[in-house]
Amino acid sequence: MEVIVSILVVLVVLAIIFAHSHISNQEKAQEGEDPNREREKYYTELKTLREEYEQLKEKIKKLDANNPELLTNSARKIPCRVISRNKKRLLNTKLSSPNASQVYVSDLSPLIPDEEDPATSQDTPLDGHNNEFKEALEKIVYGNNNLFVTGKAGTGKTTLLKTAKNAMDIIGKKSVVLSPTGVAAINANGSTIHSFFKLIFGPFLPDDHRLKYPLIHKTARVDESKIKLIQELDAIIIDEVSMVRSDIMDAVDTILRYYRKKPHELFGGVQMIFIGDLYQLPPVVDRTWRTVCSTAYTGEYFFYSGAVNRLEYDVIELEKVYRQQNDQEFTKMLNRLRVNKPTIQDYTTLTRKYSSEHRLLPPDGCITLCTHASTARNINSKRLESIKNKLYTFQAFIYGEYPHDGGYPADECIELKLGAQVMFTKNDRNRCYVNGTMGRVTDLSDHHIIVTTDRGISIDVPKERWDNIDYSIKDGEVVEDVIGYYEQYPLRLAFAITIHKSQGLTFSQIAVDAKDAFVPGQVYVALSRCRTLDGIIIKTPISPETIRTDNRVDVYINKQRALTSIKRKQSSIIRSVTQSTINPIAPRYMQ
Repeated sequence: MEVIVSILVVLVVLAIIFAHSHISNQEKAQEGEDPNREREKYYTELKTLREEYEQLKEKIKKLDANNPELLTNSARKIPCRVISRNKKRLLNTKLSSPNASQVYVSDLSPLIPDEEDPATSQDTPLDGHNNEFKEALEKIVYGNNNLFVTGKAGTGKTTLLKTAKNAMDIIGKKSVVLSPTGVAAINANGSTIHSFFKLIFGPFLPDDHRLKYPLIHKTARVDESKIKLIQELDAIIIDEVSMVRSDIMDAVDTILRYYRKKPHELFGGVQMIFIGDLYQLPPVVDRTWRTVCSTAYTGEYFFYSGAVNRLEYDVIELEKVYRQQNDQEFTKMLNRLRVNKPTIQDYTTLTRKYSSEHRLLPPDGCITLCTHASTARNINSKRLESIKNKLYTFQAFIYGEYPHDGGYPADECIELKLGAQVMFTKNDRNRCYVNGTMGRVTDLSDHHIIVTTDRGISIDVPKERWDNIDYSIKDGEVVEDVIGYYEQYPLRLAFAITIHKSQGLTFSQIAVDAKDAFVPGQVYVALSRCRTLDGIIIKTPISPETIRTDNRVDVYINKQRALTSIKRKQSSIIRSVTQSTINPIAPRYMQ
């Protein structure tokens, strides 16, 4: 009975609202402000912006071609910034269509800059038929609700992040991208959580006195410019959230409440967007954290944070896998391994991939994925030493502030010999290579390196620059400030790499050494780096002990799926009831 009464109340309220809207539109039409004219005005302005964007992009492209070392990554995004100033007025245009958000997203596509990560775009193209992707994009760019976007490896999480960030820049929605580690931040074109909030390292407790006035100024050592930015932010995107600790999330919540002067609103009222796969690599916690925080937190994952626990947020799970889209049986096997439900046939398949012949020396072009950094270093060192050619060393140049947690994007001192197997660690703007492209050194001197890729393309490798950015607010817009950079050849020895550093990369051939897997998800991450099952060699037999997941993640994900299912059913009922109420009173163009 209470449900029926509630529905009747909703119907009455909606009827009043839409009747008022209808009358208002009629009055506007009488005054010469026809809503259809407003739509035409919107499309006219959008067309102008498209033309303006293309002109600016062409100017930047010509300048970049003539002076490739002149422009920073920030400078290359000038077209987005110029557009965003003008695009703000479009936000004030109220489209009368009930599908306004769909119109916005579809119309934005010509304004979204070309994908900067060709590796990502190759594996995860912008798919207009992917409903989960489109829903997530719309909610991030135009919504205000908090959101957790998850999905299997290769489902387009990185593509979604970059597309959404570009779109938010265009429309003037103030946002920042934060990551738990320096490498993840560089890959996402963002900043680390610790760097952005100037957090001290170490664990935090929920009632930590360091996060209270006046000590909070020493714990989060942000300046006036950063405080102003924090106060004006519309959204914060946290990438690779699976690796963010629960206490860090609570510290972020406390800092945002304090500096945004909204002590009673979770995360200071800013829209929180979490992106990541909890079935991949978990947070890194040491003995100190377990000693200090074990009594305050029941777990280290971000969802054990008190703030996140109380936060209302939607969950969207990306389902379509692009990385292994040409090998559906392999995709199905990976999906089972991800949730620790392999079949006997899966174990049989993996056993067949075990090769004693290649256990010590995988074939050319194949990279070994290891669980420990020391193992990868030893393999690279021994394989390089076995090459009887002259050794060359190339030293990196580091300017200003640059994070070292998780390692540099390329070795600080690269050691190479003619014939060494290498991997590119950055995407080429000319798309000759991408982050993860394999190759072999075919010519070498003190001042140049020529690498022939596995596709037979010879490249005179230039030095590259990785910017460490911080965010600030200028003229009402979020801008990226380069506070340091790292300059080095975008290469590293690639006889072996850790599974951790392989996250986000795609290979054609891999050899997996997972006998010492020590955290949940490592085997899944390793196997899912390869495009096909045929490209995999198993160096050490994979047992049920090495394929494991964290039961706490299973419980959390299943709970969120159930809640999402309930929300969708409720939304469907409300939509159908609302539509039956709207149709009799709505203007013709709304029906």
